[in-house]
Amino acid sequence: MAFYINPVKKFADSVVFTKPPYKGRYPQNIRDSLFVHKMFKNGMAQVENEPGENLYDRCYVFSDTNYINKNNDEKQSVLLNLMTFLKSMSASFKITVANEYQDMDKFISDIFNDMNSAEYPLVSAGIKRWIDEKIEDAKLHDLKRMLYLTITVKSPTYDEARSYFLAMDSELDTMFKAMKSFIVPLDGIKRLNVLRNFFYQEEKEEYSFDDDVLYDVIPFSGETGFRDFMLFNNDRYVSVLFAREFDMSLNEGNLIHTISDTSYQSFVTIDYAPVEHAVTKEMLKSKYGNNELSIAKEADLKKSNNQAATGISYSKKKKRAELESYMDELDDEDEECIQAGLLVAVTASSEDELALRIDEMKRKARKTGVTLDTYNYVQLKAFNTALPTGVRMVKKDASFLYRLACCNAAVLFCRHYRTGRIRHGSKQDYKKSCVCKP
Repeated sequence: MAFYINPVKKFADSVVFTKPPYKGRYPQNIRDSLFVHKMFKNGMAQVENEPGENLYDRCYVFSDTNYINKNNDEKQSVLLNLMTFLKSMSASFKITVANEYQDMDKFISDIFNDMNSAEYPLVSAGIKRWIDEKIEDAKLHDLKRMLYLTITVKSPTYDEARSYFLAMDSELDTMFKAMKSFIVPLDGIKRLNVLRNFFYQEEKEEYSFDDDVLYDVIPFSGETGFRDFMLFNNDRYVSVLFAREFDMSLNEGNLIHTISDTSYQSFVTIDYAPVEHAVTKEMLKSKYGNNELSIAKEADLKKSNNQAATGISYSKKKKRAELESYMDELDDEDEECIQAGLLVAVTASSEDELALRIDEMKRKARKTGVTLDTYNYVQLKAFNTALPTGVRMVKKDASFLYRLACCNAAVLFCRHYRTGRIRHGSKQDYKKSCVCKP
């Protein structure tokens, strides 16, 4: 049986930082601002550059799962399969909702083939005006919404990491086809364009992978010494926020939809780290023991003050019940735990505009049961963590999504599901998402 001197610390240490690829304590140049060592043409990236094992990642783009034509039993099977798969991965992973720049004029011209403009110029001009009016009426922004899954693996060699990801490609493809959806691994060009799109609002069709190709996508300038924001390319203000507190019950689908629904470029990333069953169990036991000790001290204090015994205070009684429920579920259903950190990258064209958007994002998140705060003095590390790469340079131990974090990941894939609840477990009962504070 596992035993830990400090189980709470052991639990927190399950979230492992990646090692920056640059030498020294701080980035020395603008290239060091992107914490990825190398991008390969096939889409794999080497995040770390250390002797021995290094972290590699692979990024996939996927579509929302369509549940319209599935009955409840089929929905149950899809969610369970996806949850089981995500929990079975020993490596960390991220799910990112990205609002990326899209040239709306080019997009319309690609789908509107004006073949007869020379023969019917007035008609062509009228159709063009009509399209422009419809775009304006619909308030369409030059943005496209993309969903990314980033998976990591530690490996001593590139070839071993590649073999792992090839197997992962096949597993994910099979799973998403079963859900009548699709998932596609991004090649090197597409991954580079995700970054170039963010910094330059443009993309390239070709890159040279002979040298350090990441020089083609990094910003030409960056100021990162501010407390709660950064400035790239002299006109791109960026601030990264994190979830400081979660309400005890969350509607995950509403949360993600609300904070990712922006009229500007943004990233919403949930960074998942698996935790060993034994570590979770010992951490909960430690928290339970500390709460019982607090209850005993409260009773002794009342006795010493000659106060009538009125029972346990509501907060301690509630915490006892919650911890007992978590421990029972951990034992009875052999549940696993995944720590999850929520990061939101907000952008603007001026400092004042950024401040307004940060306040707006905090208000929107609060309505869904989440308190957001800015990462202070570690904005560059937080930004790299929010990107759809394997980088993790920040974490917050104030709270974590326990047990159903894997369900929350599944919710992101789903367009249609029972609001606020996910059906799962061998008992076929409904469980609410819960939050445990270490």
